[in-house]
Amino acid sequence: MDKVSWDECLTILLEDSIDPARYLKLRQAVAKSIEIRHKLAELASALKRDAAAAGKKLTRADADVKAAVALWVLGRSAEALVLVADSELAEGCYVAGQCALELGDFERAAKSFQAALGLEKENLAILCGMLEAKLKAEPTEEIVRTITAALKKYPDSAELLYVLGLAHHYMGAYKEEIESYEKALQIAPDYAPALLRLGFLYNLQDSTEEAGAYYTKLSQGSPVFLSALVNLGLYYEDRREYTRAAECYRAVLRTYPTHERARLYLKDALGAVEMMEEEHAKQVPEPTRQELAAPVTSLDLSTRTRNALLSIGVQTLNDLIQRTERDLSRARNMGEQSLEEIKNFLSQRGLRLKDVELTLPEAVPAGPPMPRPEDLEASIQTIGISLRGVKALDAAGIKTVGDLVNRTEKELLAVRNFGRVSLAEVKQKLAARGLRLREPGEVEIK
Repeated sequence: MDKVSWDECLTILLEDSIDPARYLKLRQAVAKSIEIRHKLAELASALKRDAAAAGKKLTRADADVKAAVALWVLGRSAEALVLVADSELAEGCYVAGQCALELGDFERAAKSFQAALGLEKENLAILCGMLEAKLKAEPTEEIVRTITAALKKYPDSAELLYVLGLAHHYMGAYKEEIESYEKALQIAPDYAPALLRLGFLYNLQDSTEEAGAYYTKLSQGSPVFLSALVNLGLYYEDRREYTRAAECYRAVLRTYPTHERARLYLKDALGAVEMMEEEHAKQVPEPTRQELAAPVTSLDLSTRTRNALLSIGVQTLNDLIQRTERDLSRARNMGEQSLEEIKNFLSQRGLRLKDVELTLPEAVPAGPPMPRPEDLEASIQTIGISLRGVKALDAAGIKTVGDLVNRTEKELLAVRNFGRVSLAEVKQKLAARGLRLREPGEVEIK
């Protein structure tokens, strides 16, 4: 899709049709332009105060609907729902249904879609929304029959085939579920909901190649489903491609900085990258003083990269490894390609850029903690450690909180795939419960 201008976005927003393609265009524009994202947010706020803020005379009810559409497209479903909760307009009811669906209030969503369908009886988008909401609220055979009847009227609807797939899912017919999604993709090869479900289902079946293909295709669309990027990251982690996994999580966080799963998984992926680099470094001889004194001009780097390093005072190889990636990114003409070139150059020699220091939790007061016996017997999963950390500890025989607090930092760092990022997380989780790791020389807690 070509870049959409703000004037085009405004025109699309002010249209009266209930058409998924229209809303998709707005989402694509928001995904491609931070400027449009900001302007749409500003317009939504303005429309709540002034019905004429969009340059068109609107009723108060119409202005609330357009503000709700803007907020919904921006991912602010809860705010949007407040504006159209009692709307008597078809589009207002439809947006209320979509927002309630996204927020998990399926009964409310079904009622909103039902109201919209009463105002626009032949709208397929509304019908699909209502059927999906009813399925998720309480799946019944009657809903399946309604979907089947609708498919006779709309046989080429990818949306209805997707809803039929959901119906099969709730009825436990997983083979038929997959067939429905695949039929939907035959009609609309880029239909994101079907791609997402197929990726998820094949991943459950340990068919990682098929799952990865669906997630990859989904991640190349616009706008990208955040859940698709998260799942693609997990797919890369299963293949031990942790750098690519980290890039997926970073992409999620660029759009949604507070996405908890992405933040947690990014820490895990970076910890795994750190462990792999440490293992690689052990296999490469330590550089000599003479090698570290080598001038930047003699290093096997592009002229552009060498000049960028010289511009910030990096004269030797030793100067280079004392800088963080953030330090280097401030250099003029130092783009992502140059940074990647430097990291590859250093990695081949068992070297790396300086890490940004981790912010570790405050130390627990001196003296061994005295936890309750039931606390020690609890699984390590109960204290909120990330999945990668749990897997690494479990593989090392550390299964309970008691096992964990009886280990020292040095012992944990010796665990495969358990780096300093994971260590910082464990210390933080233990500190929140008044616990800490064993210090060298302390006796174990029984």
